Amino acid sequence: MSYDTSSEFEFGLQGTVLRASDNSLRTMRYRAEQIESQLHRMFCTPAFARIADQTNLLALNAAIETAR
Repeated sequence: MSYDTSSEFEFGLQGTVLRASDNSLRTMRYRAEQIESQLHRMFCTPAFARIADQTNLLALNAAIETAR
């Protein structure tokens, strides 16, 4: 007997979930309608999301400084 252990998510350009494989949904205990169109950060811990926000802010500041 073989088992499908693959897990797959597809994200849009804005970071929203477009689709997830059946195995991913089953493993994470979600239904497709619960996660589709949600931001990928729903899978991150709050601390990780804050770090990502800070990194994005630093990148934005660097881009502004470069454009000057």
